[in-house]
Amino acid sequence: MTDALRASLLRGGAAGALGGVPQRVDRASQRIGSPVESECGALRMQFAGSWLLQLANHESTTPFERVYRKLPTDGVFSASPNNPVNIELGSFTVPASMSLLILDWRFDVYRPSGIAVGDVMPFEDRRLALQLGWDVVFAGKRPANIEYQITPSLASMGSKAAYSSNPNPGIIPSNGPIPLASQDEFDRARFIQTQGPSGPGASLLPQRHRLDVQPEMPFTFVVEAAQRVQLSAIVFQPISVPISFFEGEFSGLLVGANALKKFLEGAAPCYGE
Repeated sequence: MTDALRASLLRGGAAGALGGVPQRVDRASQRIGSPVESECGALRMQFAGSWLLQLANHESTTPFERVYRKLPTDGVFSASPNNPVNIELGSFTVPASMSLLILDWRFDVYRPSGIAVGDVMPFEDRRLALQLGWDVVFAGKRPANIEYQITPSLASMGSKAAYSSNPNPGIIPSNGPIPLASQDEFDRARFIQTQGPSGPGASLLPQRHRLDVQPEMPFTFVVEAAQRVQLSAIVFQPISVPISFFEGEFSGLLVGANALKKFLEGAAPCYGE
């Protein structure tokens, strides 16, 4: 190739006929297809071993599980909303330089089976729903935005409009609508007042076996190093049936704090240039 032809190609004179001048490839997106304006993207990969690799646990993560059981105290048979009984089932403090990913938890109450001495069985799901609830605290706080009405309240006899805010119809002179409370706000205030002495208030978990979110929803709480996870059973009405013990359990993964930080950075959304 002559120097003149090479210079013409570099200037783009014959680029159309030859399919364009080769350009330097700096990004993966250019190697697998046409260039894009963003570094965001995904590569289709086939892992060795197919789905088996997703089941393998790397040595940097440690499976974690705790089960706590506590015998009932005398107070559970005479508890009241104004004098609830708080039973700490157990607690765990995350080690230094580690983070705990809580993937699941479960609570239960056991009773004598009546078949043999020492033989117990769990209550049916949602039994004792009006007598007790559960509480989970991370570092002295409850991170989830959850609210449960444990004690039923009287239904409103009015129309559905009673659950809507009432704007000023113009009868009373003012600069704007009158901020009247709706009926549901009064109902919420009543059951929070009832559950308030228990400590968690509206965050008191109901008596049920499953998680505090609906099935198939993401459920992962991150507890940092030196933070404490505490599980409690709270009885706010007298229990009149025999009880063997209360049980609480939670499980997840212990991961190095630095490794988890990198994982979360990789999961963050990327932005175009």
